[in-house]
Amino acid sequence: DPRPRRILFLMDASLSIAQEHFDKDMVDFVVNTFCGFRDYSDGATYEVGVITFNQLVETRIPFGAHTQNDFEKLMSKKVKNKTPLRCCTPHAEAAILAKEMFEEADSER
Repeated sequence: DPRPRRILFLMDASLSIAQEHFDKDMVDFVVNTFCGFRDYSDGATYEVGVITFNQLVETRIPFGAHTQNDFEKLMSKKVKNKTPLRCCTPHAEAAILAKEMFEEADSER
């Protein structure tokens, strides 16, 4: 079996983003991006995850194989209208968590 292709979205949830913009435009962009460019022609499988970062850096959706519909539902359940914006943009901490997620996913294979 081919190794899964992993897509990880890091979403800025700081106060530099308007709440309405985050809950509508950014969430829609992430869902549309995940759903729009996947190619299964070589038997590839895809895993997707989501991290939000502001004052808190959180794994909102751990890596998992999700259908397009499932991923859209997860985004609505765990991210959209569920992410209060806060101060700060700790990019480095978000990148560290992303690296840890990739390493953990690789170790589970």
